[in-house]
Amino acid sequence: MADEQLREDHVELLARRALTEDAARPDAVARRHAAGGRTARENISDLVDAGSFVEYGRFAIAAQRRRRELADLIARTPADGLVAGTARVNGNLFGADRSACAVLSYDYTVLAGTQGALGHHKKDRLFDLIERMKLPTVFFAEGGGGRPGDTDYPVVSMLDVRAFKLWAALSG
Repeated sequence: MADEQLREDHVELLARRALTEDAARPDAVARRHAAGGRTARENISDLVDAGSFVEYGRFAIAAQRRRRELADLIARTPADGLVAGTARVNGNLFGADRSACAVLSYDYTVLAGTQGALGHHKKDRLFDLIERMKLPTVFFAEGGGGRPGDTDYPVVSMLDVRAFKLWAALSG
């Protein structure tokens, strides 16, 4: 099977996935490092057990299709600026069940780490999961706050977003 070729759609998926990695945006990463910062993916990688991070919403992009080209959004706004998922921390010490956690990090290299519409919905989904699974959570919350430039949703106030209520309920 090693000599079998991947299907075209699988090749496209892997290429699209690669665009979400720091390596696909060397200029943004270099600017972040020059300012003395680290990327969201670097922080998560150093925190969690190798190979344990399962990302949610990796292919989300900024909700700005009315004012920017899709290719530009894919290249410049991976994960809509919020890298989030589940992982294990210190699994070698505590085992898989007791080391499970959720990890979220605003990505300052994406639109100054601002909170986008799809990122808010990713948080809602993950916060529901955190509550249901009773997961400890690490949230790297640096960034520029709300993002006014998202134009794909008619509701500007984002009052339908439950993230703030859910996060407060998790403080337990």
